Amino acid sequence: MTLGQALAAEVRLIAWCKAGEQRAEPVVADLVARYGSDTAVIDWARRLRCSACDGREVDFVVSGATRRGSRTPRLVAVGGRLVRCRSSPTT
Repeated sequence: MTLGQALAAEVRLIAWCKAGEQRAEPVVADLVARYGSDTAVIDWARRLRCSACDGREVDFVVSGATRRGSRTPRLVAVGGRLVRCRSSPTT
């Protein structure tokens, strides 16, 4: 599955640190903008690193359609790290 396919299918990508309790649900549209729609999800996942412990022991799952009212933090990948999105973008 590519990031573009994940976006079109409106699935959720949920990543977590195996060493701690960090969990993230990045915005798929942001991932497509950064890495391209043809990037395989597994290739994106290989770039992940925990923002809390700096570890690479990160795993992920592709889940069903986007859940409304999700309490999972919305994060974007920046430099291979997942960073929490702010409610209002800054320039």
